[in-house]
Amino acid sequence: MKDNRSLEQVWRTDSADSFVEVMLTGLVYDKVLLNFCRYDASKEKNQRMIGSVGVFMDIYEAQRLARDILSGRICALGTAAKKKAAETGSKYAPNVFSVSGGTSANRRSDGKAVARTFSIAPGSKYPWILCAMQGEGEEVGSGLIKMKGKADVIVRVPLSNEKLKELALAIETVERIWEQSRFMPVVQDMMDEALARRKSVIDKAMAETAADNIAQTL
Repeated sequence: MKDNRSLEQVWRTDSADSFVEVMLTGLVYDKVLLNFCRYDASKEKNQRMIGSVGVFMDIYEAQRLARDILSGRICALGTAAKKKAAETGSKYAPNVFSVSGGTSANRRSDGKAVARTFSIAPGSKYPWILCAMQGEGEEVGSGLIKMKGKADVIVRVPLSNEKLKELALAIETVERIWEQSRFMPVVQDMMDEALARRKSVIDKAMAETAADNIAQTL
């Protein structure tokens, strides 16, 4: 089978009509990109995509989510959320994680802000539901953008407990790549200078020791 996956794709999981993938392309902005897509497999090839939402998470915010997943904190919050839903008679459990963002009006050609949200909630049929939404945004100051009215695009991806952990591991992979790419060039120059200074001091000490040894033999 021909492997035509994007080289920037770190991880992907599919449902019947949607998928979410973790991408490297957000790293240039110091962010992790989660790309959500919904498709209709019955349509012609290259016409199947019917909705997509790209969610950019700050690198350490994404890492915190990954740690919360792997530590069991998200699982514990999910258990509490399902218990609360049962007690209140709610059909759906509340989110255990959510993040909001978007694109400001001055960065878009149409002059309209776009809001995006990403959330994780316990599911009724599946252990977890990841949901990404996009719609017209309203800027409320300090760089915050909230959804104005209903979302235009909604993509939901169900996950098993195992897939949720894989998501966390993929985020950690991206974070490690970011650390190395972002800081190693800076650190390498400093380390090279430090090593050069140390080598100079060591070479000088060795030369002086050799000279003393020669003097003692005369």
